[in-house]
Order: sequence, then structure tokens, then C-alpha cells
Amino acid sequence: MPSTDFILNHANINHEKSSSFINRIITNNKFFRWANRLSLSAKYKILPTEEVQNLPRYNPKDYVFKYPTTWIPKNDKHPRAKELEDDFINWGKKLGFIKEEKGETMSREMGLDVYVGYPLADCDYKKALHFGKYAALWLFWDDFEVENYKEVIWSREMFSKYFTTRGEYDETSFYSYDGAFDDPRATLDMLNVNDVSPICLAWIELFDEMAKERSEKWVKRIANEMKFWMFSSIEENKIAKIFERTGKHPTLGQYFKIRKYTIGMIPCLSYIENIINFEIDPQILEDPTLKRIRDLASILVALTNDAFSFWKDIHNNWVNSINAVARTNHVNYEEAFKRITIYHNELVQEFDKLANCLPNWDQETNNAIKKWLQCTREMIRGFAEFAAKANRYAKNKIVIRGDFVLEFSLDYD
Repeated sequence: MPSTDFILNHANINHEKSSSFINRIITNNKFFRWANRLSLSAKYKILPTEEVQNLPRYNPKDYVFKYPTTWIPKNDKHPRAKELEDDFINWGKKLGFIKEEKGETMSREMGLDVYVGYPLADCDYKKALHFGKYAALWLFWDDFEVENYKEVIWSREMFSKYFTTRGEYDETSFYSYDGAFDDPRATLDMLNVNDVSPICLAWIELFDEMAKERSEKWVKRIANEMKFWMFSSIEENKIAKIFERTGKHPTLGQYFKIRKYTIGMIPCLSYIENIINFEIDPQILEDPTLKRIRDLASILVALTNDAFSFWKDIHNNWVNSINAVARTNHVNYEEAFKRITIYHNELVQEFDKLANCLPNWDQETNNAIKKWLQCTREMIRGFAEFAAKANRYAKNKIVIRGDFVLEFSLDYD
């Protein structure tokens, strides 16, 4: 099973560890942190994609994320993918969370046609649209409020209103995932409308729709997962502020402790149960192999998202797995890109190996888990296609010295 520690000695790199004394100097001394940031930034520049079309690519074979062809759905992309964007924007305008031209422009830059069109290529349009609203709404919130407003003082009580009508909750129980869920199925009569944001109203509508088809227990679970994602995003915001202020970046292991939640795959994996119309027993979800598969799904999506959005994170001084590798192991971005690619491809192989090692449950559950696994594969691959093709990530490229473009690609075998 690959570990994040592999980056210390993988890819035939002889990395000599510095003494603990030297490491403390590098980590704690402001001058060394400043010099490290300067030495990295001076070697790279961010340019519009149209300006670098004719430039050579730097060692392109080293930066290929690979997936088996079995991870591709019957439809490469949803046949009605183009309709998703307009339907989401019309919905946002109706509820009031898309008001200005900036909001509509940002919504279109999400690339909802690829954001949902690839992960749910074989899904019926009604569920694809519902998932599109569900997924794009948090992307909208994350981009518009979290990443663009790093100095906002976030209120946990305010965000709890997105998914509960009971006010305060046991935060210890919430973070331990012990099943102490709040009831998310709010109605406008239960809330003071003057205190509720349009995004909150949008969440309420989506959860009301899910509650018509799913059990109360399932709706509570996914609501709790969404709260976990939101509060984790706020914590990531704090880490990013520290990095911006001090240049101190978490290690890859530290980074993924929070990133596997902020990537948002945990509620997506639960949503797949809605797509296949089968609610997986929470006790089955506690199976160690299935838990590892779920973790792998989150890490794989995070890796490709971080890779294709790396230029954006550099520009915004945001934390990223590539920065974690480069800064904590004192390697350049070219080498960090390579190590991230190898790590990703090993995890893909691990996913399929573990999928063949799951316990044997009753026939109905076995069939449902088989469908869930395939949908998960297609979603992981679909989000990678989104990251590679969406304009929000593809509009700029990183250029290294010698005018070589440093970029990732996808391939299937």
C-alpha cells in the first residue's frame, strides 16, 4: 500500500536528509522561508494557454495520470451535458445566489458540462441535474466565499444553518463521526428567512428533494458529511492564511488529513447511493477495505484537482499537494510533479486490487456495491477529465526556464 512517505525516496531520487538542526533552521527561520519561496517563484511563470500553444512540453511522459479503460463509462460524456450549465444558472438566479454578472461568469467558468457531464455520463438527466446543482453549489460557495475572502471570520453557527434547524450541535460528536446527526430537512417556516442566505435556501431545496426519495437516516448522513466538508474548508482556509503569511506549508501527510475532506468526495460517494437507488448499510461502510477505497477516491480526485489547478493555487498563495512535496522535500516543481504522478497511478492500481478483496455480503448488497464501485471509478475519472478540460483550470499554464510548459495529461490503458 503506497504511503505519502514514498516521496522521500521514490522515482530513483537520492534524497539526502538534512540533519534535524538544519531542518529546524529551514523550517523556523523567516529568511530561509522567504528564500525558498523566492527560489521557487523565480524559476516559473504563469502564462495564458493561447500564448504557449507552440512551446515544447517538458518531459510530457513523466506527467500522465493513467486509468484503466474499464473506468470509462459507456458514454464518454453525458449527451445532455450542455444543458446543465444553463439550468444551474437559471436556478441560481431564481433563488438569488447568482445576482450579478460576476456570479454568472463564475458559474460558467465552472464548466458544469464537464464537471457533471463526465462523472455522471450514463446517469438520467433528472439525477444528473440534481447532482449538478448539489456539486456546483458547493463549488460556487467554496470559490466565491472561502478562497476569495480569506480574511472573513467564519461563524460555525452560521454554517450549521445550511443543514440543520436545531442550532448548536455537539461538535465533538460531529468530528468523531459517531452518527450524531442533525435533521437537515428544513422548511422556510422553521427558519427566520431574514437570517438565511440564498445559498442556504438552495441547500434546503436540494435536501427536501432528496428526502422525498431517501430515508431519513440517509439524508441525515449526507447532511452531516456536507457539514464536515464545509467546516473542513474553513480549516483549510486557516492553513492557507498561515502559508500566505509565513511561507510555511504542511507536509503531504498533514495536508491530506484535511484535503481528503475538503475535496468534497465523501458526500459525492454517498450521493452515488442515490444514483443507484440503494442505501448502503452504515455498518458495511465501516468495513476497513471499503473505508480505504473511499479514502483512495478522495485522494485521487484531490491529486488531479491539485495538479491541474496548481497555477491557480500558486497565484492565490493556496496550499496544494505539489507545494507540499516541493517545499518539504526541497525539490523543484518538475520533480514534485513527477512524484505526484507516480503516487496517483499507484493508488489507481490499489483501488482496483482492493475492489476485488471486499467481503461477501448478501446478493442484493453485493450487486449494489459492485454498481457503487463502478460509479465511483467513473466519478474519479470524470472529475479528472473536468480538471483537465474546464476553462477555470485550463486557461493558464506554468512555464519553466527554457520556455518549456510544465503540465499534466490523462491517458487510458
